[in-house]
Amino acid sequence: MRAAWSEDYAWENIATEYSKLSLTFPKDKLPALSGVAAKIAQHQRDRLGRYVAGCWEGTLAADLGWSLGFFDGVARPSAWRAPTWSWLSVDAPIWQLHPAYLKLGFGSITATIVDVDCALVGQDEFGELLSVRIRVAAWLEEAILFYESTVRRPEKPKWFYYVQTGHSTERELSVHPDYDIHTPGRHHLPSGSRVYLMELVRGSRVDEGFSLLLRCIHQDKQIYERVGAVEYTTREQPGLSENGKTTITLV
Repeated sequence: MRAAWSEDYAWENIATEYSKLSLTFPKDKLPALSGVAAKIAQHQRDRLGRYVAGCWEGTLAADLGWSLGFFDGVARPSAWRAPTWSWLSVDAPIWQLHPAYLKLGFGSITATIVDVDCALVGQDEFGELLSVRIRVAAWLEEAILFYESTVRRPEKPKWFYYVQTGHSTERELSVHPDYDIHTPGRHHLPSGSRVYLMELVRGSRVDEGFSLLLRCIHQDKQIYERVGAVEYTTREQPGLSENGKTTITLV
């Protein structure tokens, strides 16, 4: 049992530790990891399946369960290197949903990966990406994103992000943003913007659930990108089960 569990944990531990590194050239983040990924694939290909943007197709739903371990005004990279749902799309240490959480019955994954479309720059399956998108069937709920700053030092204010869902304007769910959403620019989201919670993990009676925070970039084609994550206790759990699952594309 111990050996099997250590295999389950191997990639999550690698991703978490790798995310703490500061590379001279951020664009090298994925190529620099390719050797480790190839080694893992040699031993766990049957269980993990295809390597996709720092994640594995066989565990992809669980691999979506990451958030920034410590947010300190991180900018979204100017040059694309990985899809927004991948931890490789950020330049900051991450916290990742651990397999033990699910193995011990503390929560269950409710989202389903429908298909994966991955185009590579070259022939190396562990190398640079041209484009990647996945289709996911999941509970989706509309919400409004708000944020405000608490000025501790004028040159470096502390930002607080939260969402309110349509089920209760009195309930505020704390957000873990993937980047400095408040900063003007290409990826800026004004306070008061419409966003969506995509449920990934539904907690048991006493434990937490986990949703991805998404923005819609093409309404007709149901294409979304990730902008953060939301954790909540079951008492705060959004009313996602009342709607029915929606199949969306994440890029």
